[in-house]
Formats: sequence, structure tokens, C-alpha cells
Amino acid sequence: MAKLPKLTPDEYFANVSPADAALAKRLRSFVLKAAPELVEEMKYGIPFYLFQGWVCYVNVGKSGVTLGFPNGIQMSDVHELFSGQLLKQMRHIAIPNAAFLAEHSEAIQEYITEAMVLNDTKKI
Repeated sequence: MAKLPKLTPDEYFANVSPADAALAKRLRSFVLKAAPELVEEMKYGIPFYLFQGWVCYVNVGKSGVTLGFPNGIQMSDVHELFSGQLLKQMRHIAIPNAAFLAEHSEAIQEYITEAMVLNDTKKI
């Protein structure tokens, strides 16, 4: 199996397809502003955001831009934004456009906060 190239988060976002670049960069900025405590690191070739463990990640793939939550199965999904119910652990939110991100910004921030609280309570 070929190894993924070692990219920095800046390089990852610079190499995103032109069709998704603006939205992916906007989502990245949103995540970092929503929770300044998060640390951005590359894992598995994509940017992850950490706070006492994995909180979320931004992925740009064939199906577009998504905000994923590695421990999403443990989260409440009160706003019913999650996809990926067939996955064992992870859940994600498909971000189709900037208007969706703006419309659901408060809810998405709640999801990020909930994921951080889950990690924080695991440390007790």
C-alpha cells in the first residue's frame, strides 16, 4: 500500500479541488474559531482537530466537504445533521455549501463543543 504524502494542514487545503477549496477553507476557519483550544494536526492524510483526543476532522472527498466526528456514535445529534449511520463509530455532517454552514453554524458549534466535552469527561 502506498504511503500518503506528509502534508501540513495548509498544504492539504491548498491542494483541495478548486470546486471545494473555498468551502473547505471556510469550514476550517469556522472550526478553529468555534473552539480556539483545538489543535490542528494531520492524521490519515486529513486535518484533525484535537482536544484531549480527537474532536473532529475536515475531509474533502468525492462526495464533497464533510465535518466528521470520530466519536459521533456517542453524541446526541439533537439537530439531526449526522450522516454515516452505517459506520461503527464515526458520524459526519455533509457541508454542501457556505449557506448551509451559515444556516447551521450554531448547531455545528454545539456538536464541536459536545465532542470536546466527551473527550474531557473521559479523562476523569
